[in-house]
Amino acid sequence: MSYTKELLLLHLTHAKQALERAKNNSYSDQRKETYQKNLFDLFDAVEKDALDNLDTFKDQQIYDGSKKYLDFIIKSLQFLNSSTFNQIPYEIVECLKHAMDDWEDIDKFIIVTSLINDAEAFSYEGWLATDDNLYNDIHTKYPAINFTHRLVQINLPKALARDYLVAVVLYHELGHFVDMKSSISESLLYAILDGIYQNTFSVGELNDLKKYLPNLTDYIDDPDRPDWVPMKAGFDPSLYHLMEYFSDMFASQYVGGMCDLYVTYLCEDKNELSDTHPIIINRRKVVSDFIISAPNFIVNAIAESVQKIKSHPLEKKYADVPDGDFFNLVPLELKTVAEIHGVLHTGWDIWLKYQNVLASNLNSKDPSKIYSVINNLIEKSIGNYISISEWDKVKGTVPPSESDAGYVQSNQLNNQKNILTKSDIRELINQTKLFIRPLLDLDQIGEAGIDFRLGYDFLVSVQGRDAFINASKNEWIQGGQRRNIKQFFQSSRRQLGETFILHPNQTVLAVTLEYIRLPENCMMMLFVRSSYARLGLTISTIAQPGYCGCLSLEFTNTNNNPINLAVGARIIQGILCPVSNSTHYFHSQRKYVCHVRPEPSAVINDNDLSLLNNLWKINNDRP
Repeated sequence: MSYTKELLLLHLTHAKQALERAKNNSYSDQRKETYQKNLFDLFDAVEKDALDNLDTFKDQQIYDGSKKYLDFIIKSLQFLNSSTFNQIPYEIVECLKHAMDDWEDIDKFIIVTSLINDAEAFSYEGWLATDDNLYNDIHTKYPAINFTHRLVQINLPKALARDYLVAVVLYHELGHFVDMKSSISESLLYAILDGIYQNTFSVGELNDLKKYLPNLTDYIDDPDRPDWVPMKAGFDPSLYHLMEYFSDMFASQYVGGMCDLYVTYLCEDKNELSDTHPIIINRRKVVSDFIISAPNFIVNAIAESVQKIKSHPLEKKYADVPDGDFFNLVPLELKTVAEIHGVLHTGWDIWLKYQNVLASNLNSKDPSKIYSVINNLIEKSIGNYISISEWDKVKGTVPPSESDAGYVQSNQLNNQKNILTKSDIRELINQTKLFIRPLLDLDQIGEAGIDFRLGYDFLVSVQGRDAFINASKNEWIQGGQRRNIKQFFQSSRRQLGETFILHPNQTVLAVTLEYIRLPENCMMMLFVRSSYARLGLTISTIAQPGYCGCLSLEFTNTNNNPINLAVGARIIQGILCPVSNSTHYFHSQRKYVCHVRPEPSAVINDNDLSLLNNLWKINNDRP
């Protein structure tokens, strides 16, 4: 007995629950909201159709109709749920969007990600972007529903969602989309098979084909070679191999050989042939020959196929970016799209060749700290480029604001001759002794201070089952188990121009939009600008001489009413104060180094807590 109808009702329930969970998703891209609304409308139509006509449905009708549409809804939501602003690896996706714009109409596609609990979960799923029949069927069946955009689905490991070194692999996955969308590898394979059948290749070219597409060997060597159509056994593996070669070359345009390098490591440099992937040595040869423009039959064949189909050459599209600022522990100032791809290559270059230089500057040989600094500087370099691009869209559309009244206090302090003035600050910037990136407006530099903007990352304090945050090392609660302080905070992100609501008596950790590096003879005191202090917003902190990173902001709302803060607004004022003697920031181990997102308290690492804990043990006869 068939239970297909009953299972369809179960499928409807699953889709309905998935839509209910997605109802409150917040997206930075309006197009995603429109796409999700279409999913709701599609479900309503499918549900009504199924419930009204269930008795007359045949099994095949369900498989070809309702089930297919419900699969589409659930799969779409899987990627949309991982592409809210809090979840999506925003800076990485922006790089991919620029790469896609070289090859496809970016206005018709939305790059979405799915974060997978698998350390090697780099992949591309194409049917939501390339299945024309699916969208035609939906529009024919339900004319009122029209998906004007399609999702380009890229999977990546959840644990590596903010890893800008391994992100180079995502260019390879984007290459698969470009390939499948235009059938580049498929068209090339047909042309190759036609050439073999018609004996148009030289002996050397045939040998290259057998080397790079070994599944064609039997067909090439068959003296009674038939028409290639029956040669199905070698077709699919050869197609998959061509697709991998193309995607390797595609990625190399944007990140050089770094994608190939990491993929080789993932595959453990094993030259094992599979039906889906060529052997590593062949892939490395293709990438190498493409990069240095060396003669290679398969490289030339792919390049010619791309030129023929896309009228667009495969060529280097990243710009080499000087790495000097990275060694100064500040983000790079990226001016072009080519440079946002190039910064990934620069980061890899430092990791592979110049860790020792960075280690010397940081006074630490800890690989994890070096990695964290490189990763943070890449993220902030790309993030700054995005922020500046967004700011330029609206710059000049509003008059500059008048100086805040808070500067009165600064001018009074200046009379004590221990506060740097506007001319002093600008001179330090010109001499590259003070770095502020991005500085969206020069009028952020006031007569005796600098205005800093609210960044787009937050850590919000949350209440858990623990009675308190244990800021000591006295292990006497929960059977001696300490809950990590990070678990008392939940991360949240906003887009530039969006808002964040700070509730009464709530503590929120944030960072400035600007990344700074202070001179080693100046400290900085941070205050809330007067206009925001009058709303009940409080903050009080300093940055040590030589500090590098985004400035940490510990906000508390002392008002009885919530405060809605605009991301990117000038909220903080920094006062630069000279110190009598220069000091090297990294002369001792630092808890907060080159951070670009808010970090919870690292108080537990204070040395004196260990001493106090030992005293407590002695006084209380603890082991």
